[in-house]
Amino acid sequence: MTTSDMFGDTELFNHPVTAEALGATRPWVRFIGILGYVVAALMGVGAIVVFLTGEAGGVLVGITWAATAIVYFFIARFLLAYAHSIGTYLASGRVSDLNAALLAQKSFWRLAGFLTIAGIVIGVLWGIVLAALLASVPLS
Repeated sequence: MTTSDMFGDTELFNHPVTAEALGATRPWVRFIGILGYVVAALMGVGAIVVFLTGEAGGVLVGITWAATAIVYFFIARFLLAYAHSIGTYLASGRVSDLNAALLAQKSFWRLAGFLTIAGIVIGVLWGIVLAALLASVPLS
């Protein structure tokens, strides 16, 4: 359904299936977003603890945990922005608010895609390194 709001310049879209689907999705998106912030905080604290212990091997672990904390922070940020945008759309029914929700979701999926590609590349590189190391070990 397309109409204008009281100012005559904003289209409205209040389809019950769209509103129901987004409304049912919103609590789960919010839950995962909040959980992402909790994980980011725990990983950040863990990284600080590892850095403070000062062990040589711990530095690599600390860097990995700090990087993971940053990644989880942005995942959580995008998901909570999406959940907020869903709520705004459900309250207003405006197409612009629906578009904002979809753009927030797009940001999350773009990050998820980038992280997936990065994980594949890192996995392949590790596989090559391990194969080279194994090939250099004598078989006696």
